[in-house]
Order: sequence, then C-alpha cells, then structure tokens
Amino acid sequence: MSEVNPYAAPQSTEFVELVEDDQFYQTQIFRKGRLLVMHKRAVLPDRCVKSNGPAYKRLKRSLSWHHPAVYFTLLAHFALYLILALILSKRARIYIGISRKWLYLRRWWSFLGLILLLVGIITMITGALDIFYLPSRGWPIFFGGVIIIVASIYFLMRSQLVLPKRISDDYIWLNGVHPDYLASLPEWPYEP
Repeated sequence: MSEVNPYAAPQSTEFVELVEDDQFYQTQIFRKGRLLVMHKRAVLPDRCVKSNGPAYKRLKRSLSWHHPAVYFTLLAHFALYLILALILSKRARIYIGISRKWLYLRRWWSFLGLILLLVGIITMITGALDIFYLPSRGWPIFFGGVIIIVASIYFLMRSQLVLPKRISDDYIWLNGVHPDYLASLPEWPYEP
C-alpha cells in the first residue's frame, strides 16, 4: 500500500526538458560581421565583452530597441514619438561579463559625466541669480544648458557597454563587442 507524502518534492520530467532547453540556448551565440547575435535566453561566456579578457563581474543590462523609422515621428510631436517608442520597442535582459579595467573605466566616465552635469546646473543657477542684477548677461544660462545637454549625451554614450542593433522576438544583435571575442564564436547560420 503506497502512502502519499504531502511534503515530498513533486516528481516530474519537466525539469529534464528545461535543462535540455537551456543547453540548446547556450549554443545560440553567434557572430555576424561585427555584431554578436544571441538568443534572449542564452548566457554569454565568462569573458569581458570589451577586452576579451577574463570577466571580473557580470553586469545586468536591460536593452530596448525599436525600429529606426519611429524616429520620424519626432518631426510631428515628441509625445507621439514617446508613445510609439514605448509601444513598439522590444526589450531584453542580458548579463555581460566585464573586466576590472573596463568596470573602472565605466565608473570614471560616469563620474566625469556627473561632474559635467553638476557644472552645467551650477552655471545655470548662477546665471539665473546673476540675471536679477545684470539683465543683459543671460549667457551663463544658455552655456549651462549646453553643458547639461553635452553631459547627458556623453553619459548615455559612455555608460552603455554594448548597444542593441536589433532585437527580435527570439534574438538580439549587439554592437560594441571586442573583435577577438567575436572571432571565438561561430558564424550566424540563419538567413536574415
């Protein structure tokens, strides 16, 4: 007579199927020219994507991409662009390996971008306070605004280690990966 233990772990073959699926996804990392192509569920090798050296740390990256034609809606209205970009964008979350050197470089660039942003804000504030006393001198406000825009663009460009070139339902195309890292991967076998 078999008794059912309510505290026993469930017996199922689904776990074996999941492990086989994960093994399939681990082989779904390719190169196509200067791009790294990977399945959304694949895990990248434990190497730095920027130097091809051993990875010191893994960073979680949340990627988002939409078709470049959506940018044409900026000509009509910025709010329309935001709505379409939010609706039409494809997203993915990956973990990339990064070496200690590139981690410190990224932190330095982020720190420099933050300092530039603070300089721009302080320049705008002092220009706004100065305009009460000398109304003809509004150039610090304009100059501070330019510094803020430049610092924001610098921070966005430098803080991203890899850039999504395209994201489909299953695959991600990444730009900015070291050529030696790409050379160790098989060529993309599928048609576009």
